[in-house]
Amino acid sequence: MAATLQWQISTAAAATWSTTTKLRFKSANDNTDDLNDPLVKPTAGTNYSFEKALRINVSVAPTTQLSNLRVLLSAAPGTGLTMNYGFDATYSQPVGTDSAKATTTLSTTEIAWANSGNVSVTGQWGDLLYLQLDVGTGAAGGEITDFNVIARYDEI
Repeated sequence: MAATLQWQISTAAAATWSTTTKLRFKSANDNTDDLNDPLVKPTAGTNYSFEKALRINVSVAPTTQLSNLRVLLSAAPGTGLTMNYGFDATYSQPVGTDSAKATTTLSTTEIAWANSGNVSVTGQWGDLLYLQLDVGTGAAGGEITDFNVIARYDEI
């Protein structure tokens, strides 16, 4: 049977995971799909979204095993915008300041997921993924074009 994987997110002080199909990078520590708390283009420096603390959850185990977990973006976020990522084995509540966890630029090139190894059972797979969207002075105003955060893996 083919495995089923889910993105899960937590915004709480202590990890409380819920399944999500959409991320909203904003200036509030929630993932609500609304127009509240938008990120605005700064007149100087950089504005930071709240981090998104994510994990991959295997909800249906594979017949044999999953391996080679990777992450990438479907497209660049846009001029003046940078999507940063980082992995951590330990959860901490997302911050809305310059992230100490999401410090490397995520692009359309696949990145190996930290500590993912091979898995043949249900549950969390790999370390936690932290994402943060940085908005610089070169960003265009208005809504940005949607892009996807993609997890890829091999199933044998």
